[in-house]
Amino acid sequence: MTVKKRSQRVLSHHSPIFRRLKDLGPIDVDALNAVASLSGHEIEIPRGADFVTRGTVISHAFAIETGWAMRYLLTRDGRRQITSLVLPGDLVGYESALVGRAAHTVCALTNLKAFAFDASDLLDILYAHPSLMRILAWRQDSEITAMDESSLRLGRFSAEQRLAHFFADLWRRLRRVGHADDRGFDLPMTQSEISDALGLSLVHTNRRLQEFRRDGVLAIDNGRLRIGDAGRLLELASGRGAGAHALGA
Repeated sequence: MTVKKRSQRVLSHHSPIFRRLKDLGPIDVDALNAVASLSGHEIEIPRGADFVTRGTVISHAFAIETGWAMRYLLTRDGRRQITSLVLPGDLVGYESALVGRAAHTVCALTNLKAFAFDASDLLDILYAHPSLMRILAWRQDSEITAMDESSLRLGRFSAEQRLAHFFADLWRRLRRVGHADDRGFDLPMTQSEISDALGLSLVHTNRRLQEFRRDGVLAIDNGRLRIGDAGRLLELASGRGAGAHALGA
């Protein structure tokens, strides 16, 4: 992996991580200032590069500044399952300071920029500022809930509902950090990658996306997802609408 590293600096208050942290709950100013004092490097990671490997010992954590990444697993025969997406404002790898090893393999889905810092420095800040510890604990619980929802999506939702839930969740997360508006958001994913995230064949994904376009729900053009009918999208994402009989609705 070729990583470009810039000169050492402290984390900027303009980093998306601060908007994300404030969105999660009330944090005292001293805790935010402590996070802003983290010393590290801005790094550039090329698309397709693994920058965290599951089970390895890593000393750095990463605050994603721009670009997308993905956590994924591989089957024994080499098939890939994307387990979650990492977006601007997200933290990656900080759990290594708690458990000693990385919990996931993380790959750059696009060219991305991240602020890399010593994970143990964040741990010191967490011990000194309980409000931040509570916020990150709540964030971890939210990630577990998101994994539960992903399991429900894969196991019980129709293909149409899976796509709707996936896009609605991305829309919600990106709006929180100012990377989406009421009309949609940039979507730097191929249909193959979307299929890997949803356990669908490429043909099935393409067919459902064409149906969404035809019905005016949403459309993907030139790397931009445009939302045509937000109400219908959210209805499908909730497990209602087409295929809802499978959920007992």
